[in-house]
Amino acid sequence: MGTRTHAPNSGSFSDLLSLSERMLESAGRGDWDEVQALEARRRPLVEACFSLRETPPDAAGMAEQMRRIIDLDRRLMAIAGRAREEAGAALGSMRRGRLATEVYGQVGR
Repeated sequence: MGTRTHAPNSGSFSDLLSLSERMLESAGRGDWDEVQALEARRRPLVEACFSLRETPPDAAGMAEQMRRIIDLDRRLMAIAGRAREEAGAALGSMRRGRLATEVYGQVGR
């Protein structure tokens, strides 16, 4: 029988689910600093919860929480993708504006 460094329980998965929900809420508000801070807290829980070598006692309940966490992560990734596209478009617009200002300045001399 293999050994485990952590013995996650349903509380670990509940904490993981709660952090995932908070990350999605923060992303919905565009608070990416908070998303990043929550992810740093969530990462050790993910590693502990998904590195099991034995079947946990409440496997069915944990499986349902895992499905919810995966759904939240998919939704978070969709929001992040849209935000990244918006940021890229805004950056491109700023670059075009700066270039136009530089060209206008050179023509006016």
